[in-house]
Amino acid sequence: MDARRWGGRVLDRGVAVKAFILAFAVVLAGCTTAAAPTATPPSTAATTSAASLEIPDELIRFPIATIEIGGVFVPVAVADSRPLRVRGLREVTDLGDLAGMLFVFDAPSTASFTMRDTLIALDLHHLDADGTVLEIISMEPCTGAACSFPASVEFRYSLETLPGAFDLAVGDRIGLPGR
Repeated sequence: MDARRWGGRVLDRGVAVKAFILAFAVVLAGCTTAAAPTATPPSTAATTSAASLEIPDELIRFPIATIEIGGVFVPVAVADSRPLRVRGLREVTDLGDLAGMLFVFDAPSTASFTMRDTLIALDLHHLDADGTVLEIISMEPCTGAACSFPASVEFRYSLETLPGAFDLAVGDRIGLPGR
């Protein structure tokens, strides 16, 4: 049971979330000014506030963005520099509230991915510049030379998720940040 202490009481996480939503709805109901429409929908937001997300310590230094998969907006860690791409999901045992990690490349790539020091199984989705899934590779934790997973396509982005977390197939499109 996932429980938290609040005011000396132990609360079930589900109860706490429902109480927060109810309180938030009451506050919103009291507002008389209509909110202005946002210029950027969630699927194109460059970054997402990580303040309310449970993020593993190993991923704290990664930027967080929102992507759209099958009509659902989900937060992902973003590896948009060489040092962050090299670090990836190594030594991560739980993604917390994140749906995965989005790897961003400056130019089209055919880079191999490695599972060295990666402790969880992952699905690797190679994407073109528009977010179309070009290839899906299932990867298991491993050691040694067999830990490399070469791409058979040229890609611009890669998305690592837990196996089967999203029912994605080659040809499906993912809404990327800023697109």
